[in-house]
Amino acid sequence: MPAKKGQAFNQYSEETKKEAVRLRLEEGWTWTYSRIMEKFGIKSESQIITWVRAQVEYLKKLNPNLHGEGSWISKPGASPFEK
Repeated sequence: MPAKKGQAFNQYSEETKKEAVRLRLEEGWTWTYSRIMEKFGIKSESQIITWVRAQVEYLKKLNPNLHGEGSWISKPGASPFEK
């Protein structure tokens, strides 16, 4: 979305972004978007979602078989837990 005249954008430090993403991905459902927004003073839930998606995409590039093509999860009936 283009900026409105006179609109100021919030800039967050890399440490804030990394910690917000870490809490959401590693700490699970105990850290909701609302709770993360409150802790770091982030104004928009969509900002956190964008950071999380970027991190997930980065991790997928590092390890393409991480729940991606070729993973047992993507193949129906190929669970390692079933014999």
